[in-house]
Amino acid sequence: MTDLAQTIARVAADLQDPDHAYWSTADHEANLRRALAHYSLLNPRRAQQVLPTSAGQREIDLSPLGALEVVDLWYPWDPDHPPAQPGRPPFILLDATTLYLESDGPPQGTLQDQLRLFYLAPHTLSGLNGATLTTLDEAGLSLLVLLATAAAAMQRCQSTIGRVTVSNWTAGQLLEWAQARQRQADAACEALRRRLASAQEARVTWEAPL
Repeated sequence: MTDLAQTIARVAADLQDPDHAYWSTADHEANLRRALAHYSLLNPRRAQQVLPTSAGQREIDLSPLGALEVVDLWYPWDPDHPPAQPGRPPFILLDATTLYLESDGPPQGTLQDQLRLFYLAPHTLSGLNGATLTTLDEAGLSLLVLLATAAAAMQRCQSTIGRVTVSNWTAGQLLEWAQARQRQADAACEALRRRLASAQEARVTWEAPL
């Protein structure tokens, strides 16, 4: 499993700065954090979780999930005896982390009366933001590195404006290089958007609970 340290090494190598002469580890971590947030909005992780209910309580706390969006829910759900045709009662979101279940009767709070939730969530990179699991595939990691290097390139370009440096690169050359990387990252994001849009009608696979 690829983790933060390995990803930082990939970013540094791609920038031809393996010894961190121009960008520190903290610089790369900050750029990866922003890149991961960008990627998660573009292509969020599809996840699912079986949640217990409480007797008589229609409000379900979703805050532990960190969900970006609720896609579907099945209720009532018995994991040991899943129904052939799961119920899909209406629901509303009272706020970003509270779901209100509008089923015919209030929840019973039993093992046979649980809720199976399907949702979109941010991706994680092991070692970043306290995560212990990397949820991106190799294509996702490659785009993450590209986004981070584009940000790093622009960061270096901006840091040299109005300064005399020992680099052989002029400010104009640095700007050209930074803009080229950003165009490459934008093109990769657009290609991913188009691929996702064309696949909307295809079946999707939901992750098992972590």
